[in-house]
Amino acid sequence: MKIYYVANSRMPTIKAYGLQIAKMCEAFSKSGFDCELIIPKRHRYPNTGEGNILDYYDIKTWFDIKELPSWDLIDINLGSFLNKILFWIQQHYFARELKKYLSDKENGTIVFSRDQFSISVLDGNKYKLFWEAHNLPKNIKSGFYKNVLSKIKGLVVISEGLKRDFSRHYKKTIVVAPDGVDFEEFNAEINKEDARKKFQLSLDTKTAVYTGHLYSWKGVDILLKVAKHLRQINENFAILIFGGTKKDVDELGQRIEPSLEQLVQIKGFVPHQQVAQILKAADCAILTGRETEDISAKYTSPLKLFEYMASGCPIVAQRLPSFVEVLNDSNSVLVEPGNPRALAEGINKIFTDNELAEKISRQALEDVKKYTWLERVKKIASIMSA
Repeated sequence: MKIYYVANSRMPTIKAYGLQIAKMCEAFSKSGFDCELIIPKRHRYPNTGEGNILDYYDIKTWFDIKELPSWDLIDINLGSFLNKILFWIQQHYFARELKKYLSDKENGTIVFSRDQFSISVLDGNKYKLFWEAHNLPKNIKSGFYKNVLSKIKGLVVISEGLKRDFSRHYKKTIVVAPDGVDFEEFNAEINKEDARKKFQLSLDTKTAVYTGHLYSWKGVDILLKVAKHLRQINENFAILIFGGTKKDVDELGQRIEPSLEQLVQIKGFVPHQQVAQILKAADCAILTGRETEDISAKYTSPLKLFEYMASGCPIVAQRLPSFVEVLNDSNSVLVEPGNPRALAEGINKIFTDNELAEKISRQALEDVKKYTWLERVKKIASIMSA
């Protein structure tokens, strides 16, 4: 069965969406689909090397990639208003090229996308359109979204919270498919001592890590307060933050007080292939969010969550509704959201209780087996054949 995965996004990218798209296309191919990824031809992000997309994401089961002509204008900094205009120009140009490319495809062709604008310009009678949503749009009641929702044959969302809110506006099939992980990729064959030597980390210091981007809604800034509380109960620790764009790293770094510089260290971007080894070097992995924002509290399904679980690194997480769709008290240490003291105490619990750390890690390793990319594709494919 042929499937066109449309992504009006720069690929490859250091951002998580690129990994998710690549791994989903690989999983579609592994599951027997003839998958083709359609993307705009654009300049590369820094830190993505010169190799092809498949190599960058370490794709073992290849899929076709079609690059359509695109105006690469979005990175020109002309101010927020003009940049919005450039954004819409690029969207329209890509959509026009997409319509042309798909125009000779047979009726019933499956088109799957995270990009609602691309779906909006396609014929819902000719194609079987499926939208994967990661957030509830603020203007979901607008004519634009009524058009999108009327065209699609099914909606894929990444959390139960997102399904509940979408169900007020979309009455047809909604599939909840949380994000996933390549289990084998995170079963890194390296011990803690060797992993720490590789990243030049202290062999004696208790180490907690956060991996991923530093968007404000991810609540990473709470770790600066956590360090102050943790210092009162355990002086031998370090909180290491891996990931983020240079801008976000610089902004967060400027907020670290001089007395905390050795306790909270922002390491910046690392290639995704190194994340598994970083987690092997850690004593615990931290999952933060922001309870006041719906995208964090109800809608997200963080890739890092499943990577933490698959790595065997004990997890300390805030008890947000989006997180506890996957986590529970048997596979993680859950603490009150927005409470830096509680998060510090949870981290210290892992630092000082080896039996607990091993117990929750074993359970997480077992629980994550149902969150592979292949399992995710099975859920989604069930509505494509209907």
